[in-house]
Amino acid sequence: MMYAKTTLVEMEQFDSLTVARKYHIRIQPEVSSIEQVMDDDLVPRGVYMMKVPGGYANINYGDWIETDLNGAHEVVNDDVFKKAYRPVEVSDLNYPNDD
Repeated sequence: MMYAKTTLVEMEQFDSLTVARKYHIRIQPEVSSIEQVMDDDLVPRGVYMMKVPGGYANINYGDWIETDLNGAHEVVNDDVFKKAYRPVEVSDLNYPNDD
C-alpha cells in the first residue's frame, strides 16, 4: 500500500548568498576562483556544505532546504523537489473542526 506524508514542511531554494548566510552554509572554495553563481553577490566557486541532523550534507546552487516541524533542515535536490513537492495554499488544508 502507498502512503502520502501529511506533514507540512517549509522549503526555501538555495539561490543566493543571503540564503547561504541564513542557513550557515559553509563554502569550501576552490583555488581563488570567483564567479557569479548567485543572484546577489560574487561567491567562491567550490563545495557547499550545510549542517543537517547527523552531520553535514553537500548542497548545490538551486537545491532546496527543507525545514520540518521540529526546525531540522534537510537538503532536497531540485529534480526531486520538482517531482515530489507542490505548494499548498491555506485553503487546501482540511483540518478537523474543534467542535
